[in-house]
Amino acid sequence: MLLLLASCDGGECCPSCFCRVRTTDIFEQVPPEAEDVVILADTSPENVANATALAEALPDLVTSLVEEDVDARIGVVRCDVWGRTDGGALLGSVDVGDASAGDTLAALVPTAGDGPERQPCLLAATLAVTAPMIDTTNAGFLRDDTPLRVVAVAADDDCSAADADASCPVAADDVATVDSLLGALDAADADGLTVSALASGSGCDTTSQRYAAAVDATDGVFADLCADDVDTFLWAALGPAVPRYTTFTLSSAAVEDTLDVLVDDAAVLGDAEEGWTLEGAAHFLVFHGSAVPARGALVDVEYQVAGP
Repeated sequence: MLLLLASCDGGECCPSCFCRVRTTDIFEQVPPEAEDVVILADTSPENVANATALAEALPDLVTSLVEEDVDARIGVVRCDVWGRTDGGALLGSVDVGDASAGDTLAALVPTAGDGPERQPCLLAATLAVTAPMIDTTNAGFLRDDTPLRVVAVAADDDCSAADADASCPVAADDVATVDSLLGALDAADADGLTVSALASGSGCDTTSQRYAAAVDATDGVFADLCADDVDTFLWAALGPAVPRYTTFTLSSAAVEDTLDVLVDDAAVLGDAEEGWTLEGAAHFLVFHGSAVPARGALVDVEYQVAGP
């Protein structure tokens, strides 16, 4: 929306006076983003270093999600569900409201390497978000109209599927196809599912084919454990689809000391660290620090248009 108001010293625009035009530009910040996240904890001895790296990366991930104003709920579940009566139970979860949640989340990741060598992580995810677990132990974790993100960091390929190789210690009644697991996961959340994995890729001796298939089927992110780092992978998998705008292009060049800037009806002052600056020949309003408008916010900018 663009509103134009014109006036001059004599109360009207005329050839003998300079017409000082004020205009109002109204912008809308990118819409809110939310996600429910299940982190799959591979507890095998071979995955200790990866699990430790995952735990160490989570505080920075949470800080970045807070900075980007992403409403994330993140839980952790053990992958070694075979023979466990609590298979699929969340070890805990956090709502990402402030950066301190990162340390709480990091402490939930098992790093002792006390599980079996090969593990059914996709099965663990399915158990976590479907009945009976989602109606009992994990009740309340999934939110309505919120995408579900499943993330695995694993040294070996997933052992949930019926086509798992002989090194997977899978009993006949414990197997499922990748498609059936993805179907069960998708049915648990009406607003979309992605599976992402940091696993063996082309840089390793073998490729995690079942993780790759799950990622491909859900348009998730597949990263190579032998070439990519955990921090980059997590942000690619869980960062916002669209970052918040920090720069808004005004419809006309502005006289800086005439700017009135409101964000959701609250005044924001000019400041190079925690406010706004006018840049690029007075056409660009740039927000800094905590002044960057929250997702979904309305930005109202009234100013005098710079003369010729």
